[in-house]
Amino acid sequence: MDDSAILDEEFLEEIKIEVGVFLTHCGWNSTVETISGGVPVISWPFFADQQTNYRYACTHWGIGMEVDHDVKRENIEFLVKEIVETPF
Repeated sequence: MDDSAILDEEFLEEIKIEVGVFLTHCGWNSTVETISGGVPVISWPFFADQQTNYRYACTHWGIGMEVDHDVKRENIEFLVKEIVETPF
């Protein structure tokens, strides 16, 4: 209820550049956080609305990429490098 819960502007500015990409299952809350934060997404959907949210994020909105169904460490590494180097 008071100012103690408000984060300092310097802190917010510092962490703003710390997140380069967000690996998420693409649930609606994660999708909204991604859009709000202006961070590209690596999508790894499982069920429910995640498939729809992933499709919009990766196909329609162009803010992310999908993890291949056969998940390997090398694939994730490739996607992280690719998405960090791609202007969104």
